[in-house]
Amino acid sequence: MLQTTSHVIEFQTDGPRPLCFTSTPKAYKESKDATLRTVRKRQSQLNDYISTTCGGSIRSKINQTTTLLKSFNENEQEIILSNSNISKTKISAEEIISLKANMSSTYANMKILSRWLKTKNIICASNAQQRSLAKKWSCDDLIIEKAPFMVEKKESKGSFEIKELPCAYINNLHGHIINVLDRLESNNLLLNKKIKGNEIHIKIGGDHGRGSFKMCYQVVNVEKPNAKTNTTVFNIFEASDCKTNLKFSLSRFKS
Repeated sequence: MLQTTSHVIEFQTDGPRPLCFTSTPKAYKESKDATLRTVRKRQSQLNDYISTTCGGSIRSKINQTTTLLKSFNENEQEIILSNSNISKTKISAEEIISLKANMSSTYANMKILSRWLKTKNIICASNAQQRSLAKKWSCDDLIIEKAPFMVEKKESKGSFEIKELPCAYINNLHGHIINVLDRLESNNLLLNKKIKGNEIHIKIGGDHGRGSFKMCYQVVNVEKPNAKTNTTVFNIFEASDCKTNLKFSLSRFKS
């Protein structure tokens, strides 16, 4: 006898390979009627058999188990997946964020969609994973704070004072724009039909309204450069657009 394990006995032969005998316990009660403990014990035995007949590597076990699952019909596969609590599909954070952008949707709506998909055994990346990836992709690093801005005194026209007022801005604007351009290029959305020399043109504008001043940019090298989806606000503050306030606010973006 060459080797003995719990279920395999090997005998030396004159050939290059030993003669193997395996012990297979007979089931007197089917697994559908057996206790959970018995089912788990049988699964352990099956794992040993798979290692013996197919190889002990994870890749070999996966390949063999995949073939086993494919041997069942579609309805049987549905039952197996349902009983195993294994989702048929998992939508990654990358895919769900892309879908959100294409639909011009909100995180709240995507959360509702994720809950509905879960009832269909389709799992989506968590809301936290989506937000983390979106922040990484956009390189937004949005800063919200109060800063000193010049405002005109109500009781004395022509006189000004400094007040701490709310503002928000993208901290790393350069990295943010590079990230946007990389994504456009990877999706073949950067165009140079009307722009010579393979240049990238960025249009920057500003507008004061409803008590705040907003600055935005647009990538010109796209199909619809003036589209709302191509307009990004990168700087906003609740003060007038006087020269002093503009100079202070834009000083953040000096390289």
